[in-house]
Amino acid sequence: MQESLLSPDRVGSSNAIKSVLRRGSEEADQHAGEIAMGLLIFSRGRSVKVGLAGAIAFLNADTPLGIWTLPNLVLAGGLAWLLKEEYPTSVWHSLRSPSHHKVIQGTVS
Repeated sequence: MQESLLSPDRVGSSNAIKSVLRRGSEEADQHAGEIAMGLLIFSRGRSVKVGLAGAIAFLNADTPLGIWTLPNLVLAGGLAWLLKEEYPTSVWHSLRSPSHHKVIQGTVS
């Protein structure tokens, strides 16, 4: 006996699948935002400060979720401290620079 396309089992599972896909899409959006903030922090100049401000906002938005998120305030404080610095070069440029290679090889005097 073939099951109808509109049977309660199929309709329920279809809604469940849609719910899972919707939730996955929301998580993907969140991860995309986290990746964007990370890339901004690894860049230089004003972009670093925009990324740090976004990370601070994200950490503070998560804090009311429960006692286990209280360390977020400490992390946000550390990021706020980093906001006062200037960032003329990106992390990528710093890693490629010859002076960085000397530090790694131990030849800096």
